[in-house]
Amino acid sequence: MTDGGILASEAVRVWEPIDLVVSGHVIHGFGRGKRQLGCPTANLDLEHIDEALKATIGTRMGVYAGFATFLSGVHKGETHPAVLSIGTNPTFANDRPSIEAHLMHHFTKDFYGAELRVALRWLVRVDRRFASFDELKTAISDDIEIFGRMLSERDRQ
Repeated sequence: MTDGGILASEAVRVWEPIDLVVSGHVIHGFGRGKRQLGCPTANLDLEHIDEALKATIGTRMGVYAGFATFLSGVHKGETHPAVLSIGTNPTFANDRPSIEAHLMHHFTKDFYGAELRVALRWLVRVDRRFASFDELKTAISDDIEIFGRMLSERDRQ
């Protein structure tokens, strides 16, 4: 934090309005979100994402913020704010892209296999390689905190 409550990393974020929707079934990912980064994610199956959307996302890899709605499973009908990573996770040097959504809600049960629709509303920042895992963890934490503050401000208006 800097003086005035602004996060030091806030200046590198773009918060560009966007209107994209991705849907897919929740699958097992690399297992890094919760274990290594302290940020559990719902990984979406890329097999069934349409080619036009893949092409659009392929040119816009980065971190997004929006809202995730369960279309099936035990949480069917629930909608939660979400921060997503769409890309190859350059810090981990993945060779294939992934879509990993952190839903801003505490879940007591897993929801593998559920279908999730995520409405992307903002491009937060572009995909980039971080110098360390600690730097990446800080950036993820900041992304979530900033989006939470944005939602709180919106709710107060």
